[in-house]
This record gives sequence, C-alpha cells and structure tokens, in this order.
Amino acid sequence: MSLQRRGCGTREQGSAYMEVPTGPNGKPVEYFLVDPPQRIDRNALGLSPIGVTLFPDPQKVIETAGGIKQPLMHVVDWVGEQHYPNVADFVEEVRCLGVSRKIARTTDFAGLGPGSRLYLAHAKAYIENWPEYDERIESLYCPKGLAEHRPRARPPDCCAGLWWHDVEGGEFHQDHRYHRHIAEVEYLAEPPPKGVKAKWALAMFAIFPLVKVAVIRAADGSHEVTEHAARQGRLPVTVEDA
Repeated sequence: MSLQRRGCGTREQGSAYMEVPTGPNGKPVEYFLVDPPQRIDRNALGLSPIGVTLFPDPQKVIETAGGIKQPLMHVVDWVGEQHYPNVADFVEEVRCLGVSRKIARTTDFAGLGPGSRLYLAHAKAYIENWPEYDERIESLYCPKGLAEHRPRARPPDCCAGLWWHDVEGGEFHQDHRYHRHIAEVEYLAEPPPKGVKAKWALAMFAIFPLVKVAVIRAADGSHEVTEHAARQGRLPVTVEDA
C-alpha cells in the first residue's frame, strides 16, 4: 500500500485502516463501482458521516479467532465531502493508491473475514436531476460500459459516468481541459453543465472486498492494543509505519 498523502491526509499512528491494495493482477476500479448508484436511507441503516457501520450477512457465517460462530459482517463507510468534495475524487484516488479507510480500534473486528465487503457511500453519489446533465453532455463515458448508458441511448437512470461531469474545484489548463487535484492525485474531468444546479442524494457508489487491516506502528507502542483488537477477526493484519 502506497504511503502517499491522500485526500483525507496521512495515516495516524496507533490507528487501524481497512485496505484494498492495487496490483498488476487486480481488477480496474470500474469493476467495483455501483452503476447506477443506489440511493440509501441513512436513518434506516443507522449511518453517520463519522465512523463506519457494520451489518451482518444473513446467509454467511464466520468462525471468529476465539472459535465462536457468528454472522459474517460487512462494513458501510460514508466518504465525507470535507475530504472528497466530488465522488470522482475518491474513485481516482483509489485508482492510483488503492483503498485505505480508517476504522476505530473499538470496532468489533470478530465478524470480519474473507468475504467481508466494504460498501462506500457519498452524499453526492446520486444526481437526482441527472436528465438535465444528460441532455447537455455531448459524450458521456459509462465506466461500467453499460449498453443502456451509451451516448444518446436515453439511459433509464443516473449513470456513474456523470461523476466526472460534476466536478468542482478544478481549473482549466492551457490544453483547454479541466484538471482536478486531490492531494497528490490529478485527473481530467468537467465542471457541472452551465445552467444546471445539481440535486444530490446519499447513495452507494462502490463495493470492495476487504483484503486486510493495516495497523500503524506508534513510537509509544500504543498500536499493540489496536493490533490485538484487529486480530480478533479473520482478516490478515499487518503492522506498518505511517
């Protein structure tokens, strides 16, 4: 996992991070995107912009490190606008650096293991007035390559490709293209179409398999408590320097 600075900053000593690294034999980030993004009810799921929420898989069981059988757990993480104002910011960061999301040391790690998934949500993932975008964009690239999202195909719902046409905070360069920087990542995108005011809804935009938990070594040894908690689950745990 790269140690480069991310949109949410650098990793903190003593903390734990859910990670999905990049690799030459892995799948492209587009494979994990939810298209169309799926609107969710934060109250029904008990979601908060701070921290993560765990929920059980009704069909899968895991044997914990202590030998107890319990439902396999999945994680929902609300990616905050403070660090990632645009959905494309996070997607492009993952493309370059992989996934690294902080998880509290007080989390019940016991139910996490092979098969656990990380569901990612963002407050701007679903553009409710997407037809206004679609009719003004000359060429829309669908990241999932869905036939029903082809240009001029009159898509039936919001296409994930609109995330790259709804980017704020970039700038036009001499090449007449819109460049957006998020920490050390740069990508090409477009600002919202002129005359369109976006109406957003909280939605699920990506689902990744949880690969491992990284614990960041602390000079005072406080990471050992975090490591012990993380090892109660069945995911591989590594202790790394920040």
